[in-house]
Amino acid sequence: MRVDRSNLIQELALRPALLCASRLAQLLVLALVIIKASIKNEFELENTLMIHNPHNMYVLILVQFGLLGLLALLYMFYTQIKIATKSNEEFVRKIGVALPLLYLLIMLSDSYLMVHMTGLLFIFLSSFIYKDYETESRIELKTEK
Repeated sequence: MRVDRSNLIQELALRPALLCASRLAQLLVLALVIIKASIKNEFELENTLMIHNPHNMYVLILVQFGLLGLLALLYMFYTQIKIATKSNEEFVRKIGVALPLLYLLIMLSDSYLMVHMTGLLFIFLSSFIYKDYETESRIELKTEK
């Protein structure tokens, strides 16, 4: 049996190139599998339910801080209404009850205390409405005498 040396040399020269090509093909297949899995995971994450803001302040507080946090939030509004109803000034009685009732109502549709501007507005209005002007006026009267 006679072996053709020229064919043998060509086959031996092609083996590293074929091995390299097969390794390259394996890497390409692996890269495609990884890319496909990545795209699939991103697609699945987009379709999963991930809520950062439930657009209800009570649900948000209940989930983040539990029942104790929700009770603390409601107690804050209860205290504001209680202070307003006991006030001798008509302005404080009307606006002091209206502000917490307004926020209690609108917080059913969004997390207004978590939004920067509406949270600051609530703090700003509360600081003026619930300030104890009566005690301050008594102190001023005592110091004037």
